[in-house]
Amino acid sequence: MLNRMTFATVAALCFVPVVGAWADAPTYRWKTEKDSLSLVAGQQVVYTFHFGAAEGCPYVHPLSLPGGPVMSALAPADHPWHRGLWFSWKFLNGVNYWEFPRNHPNQPDGKTAVVGPATVHTTESAANVKLKLEYCKAQVVLSEERTWIASRPRADGSYTIDWMSTFTAKGQDVVFERTPPKQASWGGYGGLGFRASATMREFHAIDSGGRSGRARAHGKQADWMDYSGVFGEKKEKAVAAGMTIFDHPSNPRHPTHWYLSDNAGLPYFGTALLFAEPLTLKAGESFTLKYRILVHAGLGDKAALEKEYEAWAGVKQGPHDAPPPNAAIGPDGVWRSKTPADCPFKPSETLLGLQFTGRHAEYAHADTWYPSWASDGNLYSPWTDGGVNGLHSDSGGKNATTGYAKILGDDPLKLKVVEQGVYKSEPSPYAGRYPCGSLVHNGVWYYGTYCLHPAGDVAHEGTHYNWPWLGPFVGFRYSTDFGKTWTQTPCTPAKPLFGEAALKGEPVKIGSPHIVDFGKNLEHSPDGKAYLVGHGASDGAKRRFAYNSWITGDEIYLARVTPSIENINDVSKYEFFAGRASGSSDAEGKPLWTSDFSKIKPIAAWKDNMGCVTMTYNAALKKYLMCVTDGTTTYGYFNTYILESDQIVGPWKLVTYMKHFGEQAYFVNIPSKFIGGDGRKLWLCFAANFSSGGSGITFRSYPFGGRYGMCLQEVNILSPSDRR
Repeated sequence: MLNRMTFATVAALCFVPVVGAWADAPTYRWKTEKDSLSLVAGQQVVYTFHFGAAEGCPYVHPLSLPGGPVMSALAPADHPWHRGLWFSWKFLNGVNYWEFPRNHPNQPDGKTAVVGPATVHTTESAANVKLKLEYCKAQVVLSEERTWIASRPRADGSYTIDWMSTFTAKGQDVVFERTPPKQASWGGYGGLGFRASATMREFHAIDSGGRSGRARAHGKQADWMDYSGVFGEKKEKAVAAGMTIFDHPSNPRHPTHWYLSDNAGLPYFGTALLFAEPLTLKAGESFTLKYRILVHAGLGDKAALEKEYEAWAGVKQGPHDAPPPNAAIGPDGVWRSKTPADCPFKPSETLLGLQFTGRHAEYAHADTWYPSWASDGNLYSPWTDGGVNGLHSDSGGKNATTGYAKILGDDPLKLKVVEQGVYKSEPSPYAGRYPCGSLVHNGVWYYGTYCLHPAGDVAHEGTHYNWPWLGPFVGFRYSTDFGKTWTQTPCTPAKPLFGEAALKGEPVKIGSPHIVDFGKNLEHSPDGKAYLVGHGASDGAKRRFAYNSWITGDEIYLARVTPSIENINDVSKYEFFAGRASGSSDAEGKPLWTSDFSKIKPIAAWKDNMGCVTMTYNAALKKYLMCVTDGTTTYGYFNTYILESDQIVGPWKLVTYMKHFGEQAYFVNIPSKFIGGDGRKLWLCFAANFSSGGSGITFRSYPFGGRYGMCLQEVNILSPSDRR
């Protein structure tokens, strides 16, 4: 979220140095000015990110390694529009945004403009800069929201910069074009590029396919490209160093093409998204590009770089994915972490914890996966804030979209995500609109959305928060052809289904409900109804900031409705849990239901320790399993726990409390399709580590396999006999 973007874990590298590494680790500090941010080591400026409005196109220069010479070049005489490390399109709707025309030597015909002040946030380990840009000549044709996150250098002096940009076409279609390479041998450039210092020599360029040099690697597609050499004017102080740019798997046209010029006359390389053909972005639509830049000592080593890429992209396990200190998972695979003393739930007598088998699978590069098992045997799920098979969705801002997809397969390790699509839904007067409850029943797909506010990143009293205010549940759009076409809900963010509002951070009770998973086509629903379970709060007085967000809350609430197109968006057709019959115990009292939303009561409560909730009926065990995630500060480590009950309204008992599960896992659910015949073997579905690196914390993948995407982990529920 941020909108939930991922800056995944960093692997340690072993590069082949040409000269010795730095002797002693320097002391680093951030230097923030009105229009720039610098990392300073002693007296040396390691790098500076310039983002002032007067600069036009933002850029990084100087750029170097701690103790090393400057590696970048700014405005060289042969190409004065080259700016160290920078991003620029070539042509937008025929207007040149790259080169300077002869009659205007300092500005392209198309203007790249920074709009408004930058948001800068620094911690000891990382710096985060957020910018808004516009691309215009006579009028604005394209907007961009850019996030730039730089890490503190590692022990060997290397460091990373994560670069994410979301582009949105404004009032008209935008055609992204370049000079075709077939028309001119030098054509094809445009995107994220690096112009190296004139002191660079002994060029060593290699891509993920093992191709080296311009003759073999220029214009080719690859996951990454490394550009290394020797820098420095004086031979005795020359340093071997380089830069790698990694292309994220969720990017359009991944793996991207690359532009490479490995000679002293024009030392330049960069991504070339448009190298093969132009791209058209429809009015109002968006796409996102994510890159990681690694600046390293020595010449790039393919094996080490491949490990770095795999760890960042979530493909394979990297050194940083080693178990954390005091690991919760023991040699037997059982998760053991201490339950907080104020936990109000008694331990279960029959379900005694989770054992992780080590089997896992990961799919796509987006979050918000809540699979619904349809009568055709397939799963259907929402998704957003990322990419699926090259298609992007972003649920923040006035052009918010939500994604949907079909999931094929019966083996969690061999699933296929297909038929992906996106749907635009206006969040106003809120700032974001995200997916939540999703149900496919009798051939109709009901897709719920909810609102968040006031922004994806909010600074409050020196602390940053991700979407700190949970907004209302809007309602359900629906599809009668499994997502090929949709009918929008008649409800709106201003007039939501349950009538709640939170533009000023007021408490919301059912903001982001999820459909209780009763198995294939609701086969185990006790009364044929769809049940909605959601987290929220009832007390907003004198509370901590973000007490009731997308991932934090105090209470769990329950509603039910007979699913139909006529009923699903009609509040009068709903019933809400209203507590137990007067004078009876929680365990024995008859549940009360009401059509009056103001009389709703929680089915569970734990102040400042609840958050996003899902529920699944385990038919083999005849138990309801409820997954709750406490999102702490919305950016930090998250805690997940699982509760069980014989009844959908409780009382609830604790199966397991998993401190720092993920280590930042969220949207945890149990797809009923993958519950084993005895009910003891099942799969946890979740996303993880969306803010890794950007929040000052680089999260581990723990248990291994957790990353930004749809993650599945196989577990066994322990019985009393397993504890003997």
